[in-house]
Amino acid sequence: MERPLFIVNPASGGGKTCRQRWPEVEGLLRRWGVGYDCEMTGHPGHGMDLAEEAAREGRLRVISVGGDGTLNEVGNGLLRGSAGGEPPVLGMVPGGRGSDFHRALGLPQDAEGSLRVALEGEPRAVDAGLMRFVLDGRERERYFFNICGTGFDAEVTARANRMPGFMGGTLPYLLSTLISLFSVKPKRVRMTVDGEEMDLGEIAGVVVANGKYYGGGMMVSPHSRLDDGVFHLIVMGRRAPRKLALHPTWIYKGTHLRVPELRELTGKEVELVSEERMLLQPDGEVFGEAPFRFTCCPGALRVAAGR
Repeated sequence: MERPLFIVNPASGGGKTCRQRWPEVEGLLRRWGVGYDCEMTGHPGHGMDLAEEAAREGRLRVISVGGDGTLNEVGNGLLRGSAGGEPPVLGMVPGGRGSDFHRALGLPQDAEGSLRVALEGEPRAVDAGLMRFVLDGRERERYFFNICGTGFDAEVTARANRMPGFMGGTLPYLLSTLISLFSVKPKRVRMTVDGEEMDLGEIAGVVVANGKYYGGGMMVSPHSRLDDGVFHLIVMGRRAPRKLALHPTWIYKGTHLRVPELRELTGKEVELVSEERMLLQPDGEVFGEAPFRFTCCPGALRVAAGR
């Protein structure tokens, strides 16, 4: 077996990856006699650069150790480095706050179980979302693989990401949601889905979902599948966040779509336009502003998932 490359984010999970998860993984690799290479990320975007270089070198398997943000960087690097060809297989060992993409795949969360799948799992093709957004006055593009939130959702994530890492993944998101209920204002948004334009009026935001979960286990898009070739769009009416706050368990069970202020659609090409400042959060990291364009890329990413 070719030596896999591990790309480790020592800062993920509030430093827990460096203190606990990576030492566990190293111990298992030594015990199993597996040869490997390792690179530690040193700054935002570094994981993307390392993964792109690995793809250009012809690596067969690259393993991300960290959270959803780390996985987003590594996945983007692999797609960028493969230049439209077949990318290396992406393995995952969760070590961040949420690891919701891992959860959506139904993979083990523990070090030993996730490492075995990362090393030995058969490739599975899953969809990627190509997003275009504005950053520093210029249009940029990047892939996301799990959930992309806009408006209220992005504001909540931005606040949650500033909370201490020892709080885990779920508590910061819940606290941030409660604070944001009284501070985030709705936005007037126009949306186009597969060529059909609609005025959504004033809304809290739109979730563009490839996977099911975000925020450390919230099943925000219960009907999503990672390989169905479409996005599931959850449009949140202006009063939806407060109504959901009255029933916090619904979103974890995936039964929240009964709320009249929530609307679900599907589409392959989505555009969101707002005259007001509207933030973007792809895979748990916040960057970029409206207007947004999203394109579903079926089967673009190859992940190690099962045997």
